[in-house]
Amino acid sequence: MFERLGLNLDVFRGESEDEDDVPNAESLKIVDIELNVAQNTQEHHCDEYDITRDTDDTGKYQTPKLVVRRGQSFDITLCLNRPYNKDTDKVALQFAVGERPKMAKKTLIRLPINTTEDDSGWTVTLKGTKGNEMTVTVTTPNTCYVGKWRLMGCVTDSDNQTRLSRKKEVYIIFNPFNKDDDVYMSDPTNREEYVLNEYGLIFVGTSANISKRNWNFAQFQGNILDCVMYLLDKSEMPYTDRGKAMLVSRRLSAMVNEADDGGVLVGNWSGNYEGGISPLEWQGSERILEQYWATKKRVKYGQCWVFSGVLTTVCRALGIPCRSVTNFSSAHDTDSSVTIDKFYNEDFESEDYMNEDSVWNFHVWNEAYMSRPDLIGKDYGGWQAIDATPQETSNGIYCCGPCPVRAIKNGDIGVNYDASFIMAEVNADSFAWMRQEDGSYSKFQLSSDSIGRKISTKSVLKPERNDITHEYKFAEGTAAERAAVIRAVRSGTRADAFHTGIEDVKMEVVTDPIHIGSDFRAKVKIENTSSEIRSIKGNLSIMTVFYTGVMAHSIVKKPVKLEIQPSSSEILETVVTYDEYANKLMDHCGINLTCLLLVDKTHQPLHYSDSYELEKPDLLIKAPSKGKVNDTFDVEVSFKNPLKVSLTSCVLRIEGPGITKGQDFRQKNVGPGETFLTSVKLTPRLKGTRTIHANFSCDQIMGIDGSHFINIEQS
Repeated sequence: MFERLGLNLDVFRGESEDEDDVPNAESLKIVDIELNVAQNTQEHHCDEYDITRDTDDTGKYQTPKLVVRRGQSFDITLCLNRPYNKDTDKVALQFAVGERPKMAKKTLIRLPINTTEDDSGWTVTLKGTKGNEMTVTVTTPNTCYVGKWRLMGCVTDSDNQTRLSRKKEVYIIFNPFNKDDDVYMSDPTNREEYVLNEYGLIFVGTSANISKRNWNFAQFQGNILDCVMYLLDKSEMPYTDRGKAMLVSRRLSAMVNEADDGGVLVGNWSGNYEGGISPLEWQGSERILEQYWATKKRVKYGQCWVFSGVLTTVCRALGIPCRSVTNFSSAHDTDSSVTIDKFYNEDFESEDYMNEDSVWNFHVWNEAYMSRPDLIGKDYGGWQAIDATPQETSNGIYCCGPCPVRAIKNGDIGVNYDASFIMAEVNADSFAWMRQEDGSYSKFQLSSDSIGRKISTKSVLKPERNDITHEYKFAEGTAAERAAVIRAVRSGTRADAFHTGIEDVKMEVVTDPIHIGSDFRAKVKIENTSSEIRSIKGNLSIMTVFYTGVMAHSIVKKPVKLEIQPSSSEILETVVTYDEYANKLMDHCGINLTCLLLVDKTHQPLHYSDSYELEKPDLLIKAPSKGKVNDTFDVEVSFKNPLKVSLTSCVLRIEGPGITKGQDFRQKNVGPGETFLTSVKLTPRLKGTRTIHANFSCDQIMGIDGSHFINIEQS
């Protein structure tokens, strides 16, 4: 019956946890299999995974698990009841993955010792014997499916009866150290950063005021690798697809959000985070994935940089080089036009019901490094953009990418996957449209350089910002950049959008640095470069804003009516006090300034809209630069309250891979202008360069954070 169903009877026998009886004393039996975890994991650059150690992150004993990278050999030792006789004993190894493994699908591999590479690409060779032990070398193919493989030893006696050992688990992941792997990365310093580094920076704010958030990727901590394997299983991804980094990264971008497949994070951009945790309070991926692994329930809440941080973690955990990337002034194109369209009525007021496109102050996605053998004839291997934030569906699922970054730069929006959407995010042209008396809309203004600014990622092995805008687009205004945009737009839904008229009036907006708790000043300079008087009318508005570009509360709204002499200029100056905006701020402390003007005689439009993020105080961390495993040290955390009111419901969160799991410390209120100061004790458990992450949140300000590096030596 099993054969008729295409199933292998031995597989079902092999799933038993019971050892087979030995018919007589002469029969060979595999007593145990030693996975040589310490040796193999070090050779495979996998010794940082917590699950490979003999104690867990709480100090309790655990059985070390073997994690290896595909395409690279590893040694295991078979412990026998007597010495191995190569002339008479028939010994094989069986590897199986998935619920119903089959040899035809290469999810079941059974190889006798000293089998050279067969159709499966696996090899098993005898390395040596010593007493009742035999050591064999296993080599997996460069295309091996990533997953938790079950290993069993098989002994066949003279009666052709097969006895199986107890099963062991072997985690097999991608191998960026192997030149024949999809994810091979040749530069060792890049591998150190994009595969092995657990510390990260994610950049947020606005292009005029970039700030950084420290992020604990923690890809080697706790049960995170098990959680990632579970996500692939939960997604029902066929094992035959799990050897392709392109498909695995795409599936992971879907599973990090829970929008339609029971994934990890619930997105929330409302400002109300009741029933969960504010996205600004997360310091890293470890707490999120550990909570999901423990409960198998979605975690509340995430926003783009949280989705990105978690996606970096799960990719690196599987061996896929990955980094978080921030795009400032990031466009969200909803109609595949590869343009961002804003509609106004005759009175210069926004037509909100028409405005489905938006421009986020910043948006964070990911890049994963891999070859693209599916794109035949195109040199598009390397960094691929992927995005787990659930913005738009791709083939009916909330996922995005992978899309070659070079294709985006070239405006080649026909390649897989989601090239037009990502192209719009970084290089769309922005159009303002004004309603006419007959109800139609005419183009009011084109802005070709307002989208996609200062695209940023962490520098390699340095806590600094690396500007990679040039990797996504040619320099703004150059012939190559314009050609790429026009090529993309003509493939979109607004191919006739480009047209210009007389433009002899210029507008420039200048703002002082804006610190939370302080007043700020905005200046709009309007210059008439013509030889005639220019009459100008319009509106100036200042509002609080969500970081996604959605307006929240009005602070200033006033009409503008000016007459500017030839070759001269006027300055509109507006002062906004702390009291005017204090109770209207949203969680990211964003302020938007929009000025919409029209020149009477020439009908030249002038449109400026940009957002600013109020600067928060720095969280200062004072701790030793060196320490030893199991030696407790003090960490002092402080900052000055910049507000005129007390900070209430204060919480300090501290975590650090290899030092401490996330801990919450409730704090007393901090008075107006007072300095917050507290001290905590930490005890490191692992050696190496480690990072302490600290985050302070309260009712009035969220997400004040800081970090500190410390070198931990073995006791």
